[in-house]
Amino acid sequence: MTKEIINYRLKRFLEAERQRDFQSVEFTEGNFTAAFKTQRAQYKLQGITDRLDKTAQGYVLIDYKTGNVKSPVLSEKFNFEFNRTGIKKNIKSFQLIIYKYVLENSTKYNLSNAFFYKVQDSKTIPLFKNTDKSEQDLRYNKCLEALRCILDEINSDKPFEHFAKDKPKCEDCKYFYICR
Repeated sequence: MTKEIINYRLKRFLEAERQRDFQSVEFTEGNFTAAFKTQRAQYKLQGITDRLDKTAQGYVLIDYKTGNVKSPVLSEKFNFEFNRTGIKKNIKSFQLIIYKYVLENSTKYNLSNAFFYKVQDSKTIPLFKNTDKSEQDLRYNKCLEALRCILDEINSDKPFEHFAKDKPKCEDCKYFYICR
């Protein structure tokens, strides 16, 4: 039964790949780092990216996901205050933002977009739904400011307090002991 499921999903994946519009695969399994400065400190961000494609629109980063992915990655309204509550409501994941930042700051590549690729159903979830470059840049820069805000809060003198709703997730989190 397991072999049949794997074969079925693999066939669906390959069919979806045949239908995707890309010119070439630039690389797979890229490992990149870049410096990231906040008001309080400088960090070394790392991204291990799954794939970079060249398309008619430019370079597109793909991160394969076998589990659930929240969609959309960024909220539609995207008008929020720089505090944890506002950031959490409007940015579902920083992963693609960090990958974009690290890749663009350590290579020659400039991304036109980035996607989560859900392996189960071959659906893609874009970082930016809007293809307008100025709108993308505005959202991207706001995400970077939000990331700076979070990192500075983590490194402040204030003790970190998790959201009560997130407490069950703490049990599986590899950063559990940092928060306590």
